[in-house]
Amino acid sequence: MTKLIFVHGINNENRDDRPNSADIIRETWLGAISDTATRMGVELPGGIDCCAAFYGDELADSSSNWDSDLVNVSTMGSASSDADYVDDGVMALYREYQRFYNIQDRDVLAELDERDDVHYVRMAGGIHKSWLKAITRALEKVIPTRGRYIAKVALRQAAAYLHKRGLKEQIDDIVMDQVFKTIGTDEKVIVVAHSLGTVVTYDLLRRLRHTLNVDLFLTLGSPLGIEIVKDRLGPPLLFPKNVKRWVNGADNEDFVALYPQLNRRTFGDDTIINISNLDNGYEDAHSITQYLSHPEVIAELVSAMKLS
Repeated sequence: MTKLIFVHGINNENRDDRPNSADIIRETWLGAISDTATRMGVELPGGIDCCAAFYGDELADSSSNWDSDLVNVSTMGSASSDADYVDDGVMALYREYQRFYNIQDRDVLAELDERDDVHYVRMAGGIHKSWLKAITRALEKVIPTRGRYIAKVALRQAAAYLHKRGLKEQIDDIVMDQVFKTIGTDEKVIVVAHSLGTVVTYDLLRRLRHTLNVDLFLTLGSPLGIEIVKDRLGPPLLFPKNVKRWVNGADNEDFVALYPQLNRRTFGDDTIINISNLDNGYEDAHSITQYLSHPEVIAELVSAMKLS
């Protein structure tokens, strides 16, 4: 039996207009895979047991509660509270995106509210939250397509996952319990991870390196090349020895996949197979269903299924 595991990323919380769960993740992703295989004239192998993790509500609730005071922060100055400032890790994430898109501080300054002081750095106190909001607004002006919306969600949820105390461990444990603890010792394993889910899954595969063997690790729209993400994961950043084949797919306009290729320069490894020329269209370069609509991506999946 082959176990096919799906691990989602940002922006998958329940909302009134779009309820979500592990079942919906599984059905949506399988549907996209099946549709593409049909267009390719390829039949999906039988004997595949598919399961999906779902942690979207925990991530959204925690990130929303964590930065709810971003909406109303006090003016900077000597009387400003410590709550008006973020730690160095969160600052580094936003600043890395700012540098990547070549946004100058003067451009960020132009996005500050009139009541905000121009001095955004406090000694030993991090960066003011108003400056982070201004970075996001500046990014929205240079990011194409729906990435303008994704930018807000991605930065907020990624920052919370990486730096809110205990949240990374909580989400990692959810995914471990929901999908990885269900794997039998005689099962072949294929893992498809998207967005922030690639970070969750990579860390779990490192943890399970002595007990779990994976035939294919397929990462799509991954932020694993981002410096602050790698810093949070910590060493060793290696191709997991329990993974036979790692394929990484990205659209160059995907905001989350800041560095589309995971190679020696961005991840310290040249053995990851990169498909970095994917075009997910104008509407949403980060869409998982668009990623799963590419024949080269599905060909990797089908090949692994047949070999398993």
